[in-house]
Amino acid sequence: KKYSCLEGETHKLKPSPEPNMQECTLYSGSSCCYA
Repeated sequence: KKYSCLEGETHKLKPSPEPNMQECTLYSGSSCCYA
């Protein structure tokens, strides 16, 4: 199963790491949002 993100201006096409994320650090290794 491929993982994808919700459609929207603030979401990426697919999850990727966001090491600078301040909140939801559980998802910092695979995030749909930009940190």
